[in-house]
Amino acid sequence: MVQKIIIDGVLQGVSAIVFNNRAEVLMLHRSGTGESYQSGWEFIKGGLHVGESHLEAALREIREEAGPIEIEFVAELSRAYLADVRYRKKEYGWVEKKSLVFFCRSGEVSLSKEHSQHAWMSLSEACEVCWVEYGAEILREAYRTFEQWQTAHE
Repeated sequence: MVQKIIIDGVLQGVSAIVFNNRAEVLMLHRSGTGESYQSGWEFIKGGLHVGESHLEAALREIREEAGPIEIEFVAELSRAYLADVRYRKKEYGWVEKKSLVFFCRSGEVSLSKEHSQHAWMSLSEACEVCWVEYGAEILREAYRTFEQWQTAHE
Protein backbone atom coordinates (compact mmCIF):
# COMPACT_ATOMS: atom_id res chain seq x y z
CA MET A 1 0.00 0.00 0.00
CA VAL A 2 1.26 3.46 -0.93
CA GLN A 3 1.90 5.75 2.02
CA LYS A 4 0.57 9.30 1.71
CA ILE A 5 2.16 12.24 3.46
CA ILE A 6 0.04 13.45 6.39
CA ILE A 7 1.50 16.15 8.66
CA ASP A 8 -0.43 17.07 11.81
CA GLY A 9 -3.63 15.64 10.37
CA VAL A 10 -3.25 17.50 7.06
CA LEU A 11 -2.86 15.49 3.84
CA GLN A 12 -0.22 16.95 1.54
CA GLY A 13 -1.33 16.92 -2.05
CA VAL A 14 -1.40 18.42 -5.52
CA SER A 15 -3.80 19.78 -8.06
CA ALA A 16 -2.95 19.56 -11.76
CA ILE A 17 -4.66 22.21 -13.87
CA VAL A 18 -4.35 21.21 -17.55
CA PHE A 19 -5.04 23.63 -20.42
CA ASN A 20 -5.21 22.95 -24.15
CA ASN A 21 -4.14 25.26 -27.01
CA ARG A 22 -7.55 26.99 -26.91
CA ALA A 23 -6.93 27.90 -23.22
CA GLU A 24 -9.69 25.51 -22.13
CA VAL A 25 -9.23 23.64 -18.86
CA LEU A 26 -9.64 19.88 -18.50
CA MET A 27 -12.42 19.10 -16.03
CA LEU A 28 -13.37 15.61 -14.84
CA HIS A 29 -16.74 14.53 -13.48
CA ARG A 30 -16.55 12.44 -10.33
CA SER A 31 -19.42 9.96 -10.13
CA GLY A 32 -19.87 10.09 -6.38
CA THR A 33 -19.84 6.33 -6.01
CA GLY A 34 -19.16 5.13 -2.50
CA GLU A 35 -19.38 7.08 0.72
CA SER A 36 -16.06 8.87 0.35
CA TYR A 37 -16.57 10.99 -2.73
CA GLN A 38 -18.81 13.86 -3.71
CA SER A 39 -20.27 13.93 -7.20
CA GLY A 40 -19.38 16.85 -9.44
CA TRP A 41 -16.83 18.51 -11.70
CA GLU A 42 -13.23 18.92 -10.58
CA PHE A 43 -9.71 19.26 -11.90
CA ILE A 44 -7.09 16.56 -11.42
CA LYS A 45 -5.98 16.22 -7.81
CA GLY A 46 -4.57 13.75 -5.33
CA GLY A 47 -2.36 13.06 -2.37
CA LEU A 48 1.41 13.23 -2.27
CA HIS A 49 3.12 9.86 -1.79
CA VAL A 50 6.19 9.42 0.38
CA GLY A 51 9.31 10.11 -1.69
CA GLU A 52 7.53 12.16 -4.38
CA SER A 53 8.04 15.79 -5.28
CA HIS A 54 4.96 17.87 -6.05
CA LEU A 55 5.79 17.71 -9.76
CA GLU A 56 6.17 13.91 -9.67
CA ALA A 57 2.84 13.59 -7.83
CA ALA A 58 1.08 15.85 -10.34
CA LEU A 59 2.45 13.87 -13.29
CA ARG A 60 1.35 10.60 -11.65
CA GLU A 61 -2.14 11.96 -10.98
CA ILE A 62 -2.46 13.15 -14.59
CA ARG A 63 -1.54 9.66 -15.85
CA GLU A 64 -3.91 7.98 -13.38
CA GLU A 65 -6.91 10.26 -13.93
CA ALA A 66 -6.55 11.43 -17.57
CA GLY A 67 -4.43 8.76 -19.22
CA PRO A 68 -1.38 9.09 -21.44
CA ILE A 69 -1.89 12.64 -22.70
CA GLU A 70 1.25 14.52 -23.74
CA ILE A 71 1.74 17.45 -21.42
CA GLU A 72 4.28 20.16 -20.66
CA PHE A 73 4.87 21.63 -17.21
CA VAL A 74 4.11 25.37 -17.09
CA ALA A 75 4.50 26.52 -13.46
CA GLU A 76 3.57 25.98 -9.82
CA LEU A 77 1.09 28.48 -8.39
CA SER A 78 2.40 30.91 -5.82
CA ARG A 79 0.61 29.51 -2.79
CA ALA A 80 -0.81 26.29 -1.44
CA TYR A 81 -4.50 26.02 -0.59
CA LEU A 82 -5.68 24.53 2.69
CA ALA A 83 -9.17 23.08 2.37
CA ASP A 84 -11.63 21.17 4.50
CA VAL A 85 -12.08 17.98 2.50
CA ARG A 86 -15.62 17.24 1.37
CA TYR A 87 -15.06 13.56 1.98
CA ARG A 88 -13.89 12.70 5.47
CA LYS A 89 -11.17 10.19 6.07
CA LYS A 90 -10.11 8.89 9.46
CA GLU A 91 -6.47 9.84 8.93
CA TYR A 92 -7.12 13.47 7.96
CA GLY A 93 -9.78 16.12 7.69
CA TRP A 94 -7.83 18.82 5.88
CA VAL A 95 -5.78 18.83 2.72
CA GLU A 96 -3.05 21.26 1.68
CA LYS A 97 -2.53 21.28 -2.06
CA LYS A 98 0.02 22.92 -4.24
CA SER A 99 -1.42 23.57 -7.68
CA LEU A 100 0.65 23.02 -10.79
CA VAL A 101 -0.27 24.21 -14.28
CA PHE A 102 0.27 22.16 -17.45
CA PHE A 103 -0.21 22.49 -21.21
CA CYS A 104 -1.72 19.51 -23.03
CA ARG A 105 0.12 19.11 -26.31
CA SER A 106 -1.86 16.13 -27.62
CA GLY A 107 -3.55 12.87 -26.82
CA GLU A 108 -6.95 11.53 -25.97
CA VAL A 109 -8.15 11.66 -22.39
CA SER A 110 -8.65 8.19 -20.92
CA LEU A 111 -10.49 8.32 -17.59
CA SER A 112 -9.88 6.23 -14.51
CA LYS A 113 -12.74 4.57 -12.63
CA GLU A 114 -12.91 7.62 -10.32
CA HIS A 115 -14.51 9.73 -13.06
CA SER A 116 -17.41 9.16 -15.44
CA GLN A 117 -16.73 11.88 -18.04
CA HIS A 118 -14.45 14.74 -19.00
CA ALA A 119 -14.83 18.07 -20.78
CA TRP A 120 -12.59 20.87 -21.97
CA MET A 121 -14.24 23.99 -20.55
CA SER A 122 -13.74 27.72 -20.76
CA LEU A 123 -12.50 29.35 -17.58
CA SER A 124 -15.94 30.74 -16.76
CA GLU A 125 -17.65 27.36 -17.30
CA ALA A 126 -15.07 25.55 -15.17
CA CYS A 127 -15.33 28.12 -12.36
CA GLU A 128 -19.11 27.80 -12.38
CA VAL A 129 -19.26 24.00 -12.10
CA CYS A 130 -16.16 23.19 -10.00
CA TRP A 131 -17.12 21.76 -6.59
CA VAL A 132 -13.58 21.86 -5.13
CA GLU A 133 -13.19 24.31 -2.23
CA TYR A 134 -11.34 27.39 -3.58
CA GLY A 135 -11.70 25.81 -7.03
CA ALA A 136 -12.66 28.98 -8.88
CA GLU A 137 -9.83 30.92 -7.22
CA ILE A 138 -7.31 28.19 -8.14
CA LEU A 139 -8.61 28.05 -11.72
CA ARG A 140 -8.37 31.83 -12.17
CA GLU A 141 -4.79 31.96 -10.88
CA ALA A 142 -3.87 28.96 -13.06
CA TYR A 143 -5.43 30.65 -16.10
CA ARG A 144 -3.42 33.86 -15.55
CA THR A 145 -0.26 31.78 -15.15
CA PHE A 146 -1.03 29.82 -18.32
CA GLU A 147 -1.72 33.00 -20.34
CA GLN A 148 1.64 34.47 -19.28
CA TRP A 149 3.43 31.23 -20.20
CA GLN A 150 1.61 31.01 -23.55
CA THR A 151 2.53 34.62 -24.41
CA ALA A 152 6.18 33.95 -23.58
CA HIS A 153 6.20 30.83 -25.82
CA GLU A 154 4.62 32.36 -28.95
